[in-house]
Amino acid sequence: MHHNTGGHSPAPSISIVSGNDQYAVPGVAFAHPLVVKVLDADSFPVRDTTQVTFTIAPISDLPAGTAVFVDGQIRATAGTHPGNGHAISPPIIARQPGPIQVTAELIDAALAPKVAFDLDVIDIVGPAEIGDASAVLLSACSTKCRATGCRTGARQQRKNIPS
Repeated sequence: MHHNTGGHSPAPSISIVSGNDQYAVPGVAFAHPLVVKVLDADSFPVRDTTQVTFTIAPISDLPAGTAVFVDGQIRATAGTHPGNGHAISPPIIARQPGPIQVTAELIDAALAPKVAFDLDVIDIVGPAEIGDASAVLLSACSTKCRATGCRTGARQQRKNIPS
């Protein structure tokens, strides 16, 4: 059984579980929420509802993409689940084409550990029917994945295009 001793809170850590390296078109939500896991200093999931702040920001050295959480804000807070230490972001809506980064940071942690998710808003050039838009997006994602070696395959992006 795990117990904290010594009257102090151990320094927690945070890591990405899922949701990194996603693509979406403007006006559409990214297919998957961002999920992080928070562990205490002994590598056990935190038992309380530790608060995690998710913050959306453009990547500064590239043409900036934009996105917002479903409530229209660029910052959201989520509590961890006491059973597994996971915190899940609210849905994110793509706005302007370009790369964005979402950081997940522990609130009130001594060292404020954080992780960064890389997301991309893909622009579809020219008029396209929904069927064509799906093909263009899949092609753009496949090309970028081959070039960057991202872990998320283009077939997951079909979920972002309404049928």
